[in-house]
Amino acid sequence: MKKIFIYAFCALIGSSFAGCSDSDEILEPTRQEENFYKVPDDATGPEAEVRRKFYNDNKVNLLFSDVLRREYLGKDAFGDDVWKEEKIDFRYNVTSYNENVEYSWELFDNDSDKSRAAELISRYLMPHFGEKLRPFSIMAVKTLTSTDYYGPAEVKTVNNVSCRAVSVGEIMDEAVTDQQIEEYFKEVCKDILNVKISNLYQSAPEFEEFRALSSVYLGKYISSVAPEWDGINMSIIYNLGYIGFFNLYYPAYDMFHMYGNDDFKDFFNLAFDYTPDEVEEMYGEYPKVMTKYRAVRDAFLSAGYVF
Repeated sequence: MKKIFIYAFCALIGSSFAGCSDSDEILEPTRQEENFYKVPDDATGPEAEVRRKFYNDNKVNLLFSDVLRREYLGKDAFGDDVWKEEKIDFRYNVTSYNENVEYSWELFDNDSDKSRAAELISRYLMPHFGEKLRPFSIMAVKTLTSTDYYGPAEVKTVNNVSCRAVSVGEIMDEAVTDQQIEEYFKEVCKDILNVKISNLYQSAPEFEEFRALSSVYLGKYISSVAPEWDGINMSIIYNLGYIGFFNLYYPAYDMFHMYGNDDFKDFFNLAFDYTPDEVEEMYGEYPKVMTKYRAVRDAFLSAGYVF
């Protein structure tokens, strides 16, 4: 059997969408086409019902395979069947194609697991997606692997412009507790926001004050700015707008972060892992810290994340 593959990366068929890409750009369709992401009207059986229920509950298309459509073309000169398949390629996004990475996955192979996966995603992940963050479709898989120059790595989620793949195999066992499932999906959300908000941090106006506060001390020895630094009294760097530093285990050589991204990561984790009340209790008396924290948390909310 031979197959012809057509990779679908921008199939906004019949409706506009936003949120699946890590850009806020909204694309409008120019013509009406068949939506191959939705359950065919004539499809029957347990999987079709699971997918329909998921869409009715969440207004997001659910997939269990990257194959959107198969069309039989006939036989070739050797008598072998020839099929044309339209598939999702997660290397594509609106303005880019990443040819340096390959994605692979293990699919669910029975209706019971598919139903369980849909239930978990609907219950634990979808409530965190506001309208702007909600993807056009979700592909639920057992495992998800990203392979690049450094080799393969297990990942929890990856997306292109029309679909977000989510790996849920490791939390399918009935012995996994609700708390463990919640923590797992928090990590999925964290991965999603990390890409989206990190991109904003680089140049977005809403991070201008953050970048300005951060850049003043980047790459400097803490003792050169605050001679009283002893490696212990953290209020010294809190007053300067930092909550972390490059610890060289000798106070005279301790440094502020070398790069702004490292400072941003500190505040990203703070905004994601702690409630506003907890942050206020820890850092409320340090105005510069609170300014940087609020910039990150506000970016989460603007992106459509629901705590």
